[in-house]
Amino acid sequence: MKVNLPFRKTMTRFRINKKILISAAAVVIFLAVLSFAYLDFGISSSENVVNSNAGTYSTGNGTNNVPGNIILFVEKNQMYDEVLSKKISKQLESEGFDVSVISDLYLQADYSYPALFVSVTGGDVSYTPLSAESDIDVTYVYSSTGSSEYFWKFRESDDNVPVVFTSSEHRNVLLIRGSIELSDRTQGLFSARYYERHVADSIAEEVVKNVRSKF
Repeated sequence: MKVNLPFRKTMTRFRINKKILISAAAVVIFLAVLSFAYLDFGISSSENVVNSNAGTYSTGNGTNNVPGNIILFVEKNQMYDEVLSKKISKQLESEGFDVSVISDLYLQADYSYPALFVSVTGGDVSYTPLSAESDIDVTYVYSSTGSSEYFWKFRESDDNVPVVFTSSEHRNVLLIRGSIELSDRTQGLFSARYYERHVADSIAEEVVKNVRSKF
């Protein structure tokens, strides 16, 4: 009996330590999951293919009228809407524009400054901490008059939409219609927010580059 007592005590201490280890491991796993879901960090390499199409409609000297102020609207409740709005705004500001971001859920018919309207119209994203893939479709419309009319028309139709400028109030009008198809493949070790920002950066750069080239 004297020989067995120390043995039982050792086993008891082992069982207690094992429970602590299991609890600690569960906490570590939980924190790791939260980190990859909500923090912005990572190291990665990416390959992406971007297909862009853009057309312009103008009257007078509309294409020579570079605005100083731009109103930006990124459609709500769409993929990456918040981060994309921030990235496009920052990209426009880096080009020298003063940007006012519209937070309205519903658009007005007209705004007091030229406006850029953007919507993620389709997308498929697959993410793990080690690799991610996405195929994103984006539609955007720039209106030098600040009218949202053709944004909705182009947003809802893949067909050619007739554009008619009837107002004599605006003699120099520029309307830009564009679409972007982005396919991205990224590998490394990164969080979901890191990948979201990476995709938004690619879209924002392409949108602003295309619109800027039409002025």
